[in-house]
Amino acid sequence: MGLLRNLARDAFDEAENRKPEAKSWGLYTRDDRPGQGGDSPCGFCWFDSQAEMMHFVREYLVLTVPGLGSTDSALVLASVRGVCDDLNRRKIGPSKARAELNKVLKGLLNVMWWGTFEDLCGDGGSHPRRVRAWFRAGREVASLHAPLTESEAETLRQRLWEFGG
Repeated sequence: MGLLRNLARDAFDEAENRKPEAKSWGLYTRDDRPGQGGDSPCGFCWFDSQAEMMHFVREYLVLTVPGLGSTDSALVLASVRGVCDDLNRRKIGPSKARAELNKVLKGLLNVMWWGTFEDLCGDGGSHPRRVRAWFRAGREVASLHAPLTESEAETLRQRLWEFGG
């Protein structure tokens, strides 16, 4: 399991250090372990496609959580793979899959959002609105939550890349 954990950490680091493009697929995770100091890899990760992102979630995401024993990792990993397989076979949609993953990962990680960079810049979901509000904090704009302009999207792309790396 040690080698797999190293591969998982390397995969996380690579995805976190990518600069998102308009069509990049991303996910944002948060440490969900009670009383932990935030040593779990969390933040934005970026991928070339939804399939690449789902491969990362299916094979590596659980293994990035520090302190999770081998037996627990294997059980959680099997459940995560089942949800990802259901999504890949179109038995469930992306929203349902994320909700199911968060049930499986409760107390470990929370997948707060996934989608394209374009979704993040213009989607009406709660997490994209929070990101746009964070990005626009302290600026004079008509709405913190409105879709980003092209110029704002480029600046956000740069900030997320710097934030992740």
